[in-house]
Amino acid sequence: MSAHLDQYIHWLKENGATYEKLDFKADAEGIGSVYATTKVNNGECLATLPFRLAITEKVARNALPTLNQHSSRNVVALFLAQQKKLADKSFYAPYLNMLPEKIMTGLCFEENDMRYLENTNLFLAIEGRKQNVFNDFQRLIGDSPESKDVTWAEFLWGYTVLSSRSFPYSLIDPGYDGPSEVLFPLLDALNHKPNTQITWMRNGDVENGSLSFVIGHDVAPGEQLFNNYGPKSNEELLLGYGFCFEDNEYDHVALKPNISMDPNAQAKMDIIRQANVASFSEDDPLLNYIHQNSIPASFYKLMRIMVMNELELSCYQNCTDAAQLDFVGYRNEIAMLNTINALLQTRLRAIRNFTIDCKNITQWQRYALMYRKGQEAVLTSVLAKIDEEKSSVLRRMAVVSEPAPAAPFLDIVNPGYFMHETKQAESNTVVMLDSVVITLNHLLQRNPQFKMAIGQLFEDIEEERDVVMMLALIQERSKGENSKWHTFFNRTENITKPDTEAVEDLQELYDSLFPAFTDAFPDIFRDAIFSFDALLWAEDILNNYSLHNPMVIVPI
Repeated sequence: MSAHLDQYIHWLKENGATYEKLDFKADAEGIGSVYATTKVNNGECLATLPFRLAITEKVARNALPTLNQHSSRNVVALFLAQQKKLADKSFYAPYLNMLPEKIMTGLCFEENDMRYLENTNLFLAIEGRKQNVFNDFQRLIGDSPESKDVTWAEFLWGYTVLSSRSFPYSLIDPGYDGPSEVLFPLLDALNHKPNTQITWMRNGDVENGSLSFVIGHDVAPGEQLFNNYGPKSNEELLLGYGFCFEDNEYDHVALKPNISMDPNAQAKMDIIRQANVASFSEDDPLLNYIHQNSIPASFYKLMRIMVMNELELSCYQNCTDAAQLDFVGYRNEIAMLNTINALLQTRLRAIRNFTIDCKNITQWQRYALMYRKGQEAVLTSVLAKIDEEKSSVLRRMAVVSEPAPAAPFLDIVNPGYFMHETKQAESNTVVMLDSVVITLNHLLQRNPQFKMAIGQLFEDIEEERDVVMMLALIQERSKGENSKWHTFFNRTENITKPDTEAVEDLQELYDSLFPAFTDAFPDIFRDAIFSFDALLWAEDILNNYSLHNPMVIVPI
């Protein structure tokens, strides 16, 4: 290493690079690092590199002129692999010889390493990225006859050098707007530390200019000097750079609801697009990143759309304003929070389902465990926030005396009502879901004779819960103003007309129940109350005002 370092320093200085107060050596983990030889003052320029020493896309494409159709990263990665094979014949040999022989980013993880990432987003991301990079490599070799002796391992080395050490080309040309990357020898020797105060100063023009590193704080003698790669999560760091941090404040979890089996998927996607419900990815409107200290408002809006039933969809089908998705209705809000909770719980159980032996492991495997721990921390924190939000919604529901003026009880149908209502004081006590909804148990307890009859007519009430719920709703509605939910029943009299097939199915159900139930209990199942129209109404209530698991009716 000493001989290589001497050659490297000579090469830098011979070609116009300058630096002061820098000592190049390995840190406690054996990673090449940079330390201050004497005190460094805030605002001091520590190193300057002429652009002519940088490895740019232009340099790589000039050497590989047949690869114009390939991406910047792939062409530069292949160029690095070629230059490495040239050994001392390469102009860049002193720099390349200083680089690690293997950079253990996620792309270099082998099968045993991948076990430490099981059930995480990164596991799938690495598998997908590695396959894509390999496919790109094969196409590159096919289009570049002069590169046919470059192996996959050599190309992957070049690719990981670029992913872990590159800078944006805009540091050379501020007017350039594209994905082009550049390697700056000397300046890329500093390791990453979040929130480090540094400034990159460009001097001169594209051809004859240089880049300088200016520190933004005092550094004591012997202290390590750091760069700042920006606000990167452990997922980004492990995939692209090969390391992680404990308690990374920028950690996130990627969440994407599965809509593939939803019969209303297209209608929901239409609302997402026309209302411009933003997500992290322009290419994938369903993808969101959830951070430990914040849940994007766009994710809540997305999930409100995801849990819309057909009635809600019909009311919001022409929605073009994302602000109208700040609140849809109480049924929708609880369904949205329940769905997010279930999604997060599933992910958390998967993360915790990990039994591999963690003794005598490599540094990169420790980083993988660090990443897992960070994912678990984010999920746990966000679950707590969802619980808090649900508790707040239930407290607001507890002070609502009756449903909104017009059914369905949605914000878009009752403009301004919920905005005023949510400003009212919340209940100060803990509110359970059962206390603000209609449950089957509520209905049966309020009608003892009906409950007795149901117990004799149905062998297993749980298996027929939806049918029993509809019958119980009809029975409760028959009480008129003696029912605590009579306002809800009155405002939902105008049902959504079902299609012919649904009517036929319901008629079949009705015929299977009546007149047999009336014959068995004539005082309870009276014809005037338990009509087919009443069953149509009850099914409409079940379809449009209910939550599932547990099945309850939201009457506000």
